[in-house]
Amino acid sequence: MIFQWKTILITSVSIMLSMQSLSPAYAAGQWEARDEHWLWQREDGSYSTETWEKINNKWYYFNSDGYMRTGWFFDSSSQTWYRLDDSGAMAKGEQWDGGYLDFSGAWVSEKIPPLNSFVSTEEDDAYWQQKWQKYGLPDFSARGTRTYVLTYTYDPASTVLPDLYNAVYAKAAYTFNGFNASWSMSSQGRLTFTVTDFNLY
Repeated sequence: MIFQWKTILITSVSIMLSMQSLSPAYAAGQWEARDEHWLWQREDGSYSTETWEKINNKWYYFNSDGYMRTGWFFDSSSQTWYRLDDSGAMAKGEQWDGGYLDFSGAWVSEKIPPLNSFVSTEEDDAYWQQKWQKYGLPDFSARGTRTYVLTYTYDPASTVLPDLYNAVYAKAAYTFNGFNASWSMSSQGRLTFTVTDFNLY
């Protein structure tokens, strides 16, 4: 996933409108269990894949295999984090370390990472230092010309992934003055954050 941080800062209203356009208010179909996963079979016999479905007035997300997602989920189409509970339903209005879920289900960060160290305040510095210590984040290591990588192993069951992501992004912002970033989080609990440094000094 490659993007600029400002693309994440979209309003809750626009998130809701975009999600409402993905599927009807009440999806017609039925649940199907397969290989310890849940799928949603539509009325026409097809399966929901890589999309949201509103079922019995609750939102669910189905991956490329058609499996219902649970846990923290980053929707790349809206550049937004969501929390899907153990039933798969989108959580709303919950407080978490580093932020909360608003009425649309979208994650709202307590503090947005700065673009670089020149625009940060002393309050920002103290906040992010505390986050780096909490997670025990390593430094970025060189991986070729102007390319640096930070890898981190976390507990998928207990880690608030958007808070961890913000901490890593902030560490990159304090380390590099202008960069592109790509990242991935594996289901086994490994974050890989790759930076291309613009060398704007």
